[in-house]
Parts: sequence; structure tokens; C-alpha cells
Amino acid sequence: MPVTAFFNVPNGISIARLLIAPFLWASGLLALDGVYLALFLIAGVSDALDGFLARALNQRTEFGARLDIWADVAAYPSAITLARMRPQFFQDYFTPIVGLFATYLILLAFVRWRTGEFLRSHLWSQKASAAALFVFIVHGLLTSPSAPLLWITAGLLLLSFAEIVLLVTLVPSFDSDQPTILTRRS
Repeated sequence: MPVTAFFNVPNGISIARLLIAPFLWASGLLALDGVYLALFLIAGVSDALDGFLARALNQRTEFGARLDIWADVAAYPSAITLARMRPQFFQDYFTPIVGLFATYLILLAFVRWRTGEFLRSHLWSQKASAAALFVFIVHGLLTSPSAPLLWITAGLLLLSFAEIVLLVTLVPSFDSDQPTILTRRS
């Protein structure tokens, strides 16, 4: 793989998101709401920006697709630290929140077992669920967590999880940029 496949603008953005992930986790665990919010905003915007720039600058690479997923896996689960920042909400919705987190971990293990690789898809359902999670976290930190937003996010996450399971089960070799299980790139 040429050096440019590793060193390009979208990959630099993904690497930055990967590097801020430990600080995202630490600020959440320390209940530093403002710091966590700022880092989560950076992570969310950079998640959208790296893929957009990869396509716009014609710098899409398999390494970049994997790097994006690694950064997502490092950053987005930090949302569980909302329990430290908003303990009452977490106590009220303990079962669905922990259930979703556990389902996500099981999904990662299933994909690894089934494909021999880590999750590397960019389905529209994943993008929708990531956007919903982003809105839920930001709204929850700016005001207070919203039960309806939690349920919308949970529904989108479960839809995304189901699509991923179907994809890795039914499609032996798939394009990581495939938008849905219903479409194929030529």
C-alpha cells in the first residue's frame, strides 16, 4: 500500500479522533461535563468530516475505512460515562442503556467471529444511529437526557445491529462503503 494511503487528510482526522478518545473517556468518568461535551462535539464532527473529505478528495482507502471504525469504537462507547454525569437518568433507564451497551459488545464479538475482522462497514443505519447517539448525548449534556431521544436512539441502534448481523451472515464479501444490505456497489 503506498504511503499516501496512510498519510492523507481524512486519515489524519480519524487519527486525531482516536487520540482524543482516552481524554473523552477520562472527562466523562471525572464528570467534567464541559470538557466531555467539547471533545464529544469534536469527535462527532470529525466522524462526519473524515468520510466526507475522503470521498471529496478522492482519498478513500481500506486503511482509512478501518481507521474510521477504530476511532468510532474508541469514542462512541464513552457515552456510557453519561451515567457518571447524569446518574439519575442512568438509574431510571439502567436496563436499556446497559442492554444496548452489552448488545454492542456482543455485536463486535459476533462480527469478529463471523468475518475474522473487526466491524468495518459504513451502513446508512449505522450513520443514522451514530447521529441519533450524538444528538442524545449533546442534548443530555446541554439540558437533561431525554427519554424519547433515548428510545429513538435505541431503536436506530438495534436496527443498525440487525442490519450488520444480516450483512455479515448473508453477504460473504461486502464493500465497507455499502450503504445498505439492500444495495450492492458495482
